[in-house]
Amino acid sequence: MKKTFISLILVLALCLTLATTLSDQNQPTFAYNENNQYVMTIGCGEVFTKADTIELNFGLTQVSNSLSDGNKSLNEAIDQIKNAVLSVDPEAKVNVGYISSYPIAHAGIGQYQFNCNFFVTSLNPDKKDEIIEQVTQNGATSFQGSRLELSEKQDVYNQALTSAKEDAEQKAKALYGDVKLKEMYEVSIYSFEQNGEIKIEACVKAKFIINETENNVADQTTPDESVETNQSQSTPDNISDVLPQVPTPRQEKDSYSPNNIAQA
Repeated sequence: MKKTFISLILVLALCLTLATTLSDQNQPTFAYNENNQYVMTIGCGEVFTKADTIELNFGLTQVSNSLSDGNKSLNEAIDQIKNAVLSVDPEAKVNVGYISSYPIAHAGIGQYQFNCNFFVTSLNPDKKDEIIEQVTQNGATSFQGSRLELSEKQDVYNQALTSAKEDAEQKAKALYGDVKLKEMYEVSIYSFEQNGEIKIEACVKAKFIINETENNVADQTTPDESVETNQSQSTPDNISDVLPQVPTPRQEKDSYSPNNIAQA
């Protein structure tokens, strides 16, 4: 009976600990300050925008009886494909990714197989199907996938960061009312395709001064802290004032699903 009672107490204590932990995870986190002068929150924001660029990935495979003939034939095929793309979109760009060749034996005869991977970038996503049709009709042996992109990202990234900043501020105000932004750091920013649009997700960590204790903060700062405070006296209104430079976003790894169209 005694062991059962002790076990029950331990179980209740464990449940209480877990409940407290989960509750804390859903709240903004206090900065480590004994007077609770600051509150630190994580803010997230997202922006959807229409893509203005499309990148298509193709493959080209040929077989030749000699290296010299194979190289010549492959270069001619690439030029033909470039001309076909430009006939659809004169502003499009064709970039060759890699070219490889290796000997093979076919029906007892020594030959060489050539493989080429290339990308077509167009500022007219609506011409996707027409580009695919022209490229495959003019030599490409496989279409390996496509992705939508943005030609100019900076403005959209700033919109997402601004939205994340506002989210962080709303969380701080929900708990402490009037607060003032002290400093903010970018945590992450991603861009990826979703339902035919480009989705930008940004996350920031922001530190706010609880205004009712702002005077006490000024009185109690150490020399080192006062330097940091003086540099952050004004509340930034523009996201670029807080985050003047947006680093290169981390793009999710492209996943292409090969879809053989024709054999060389």
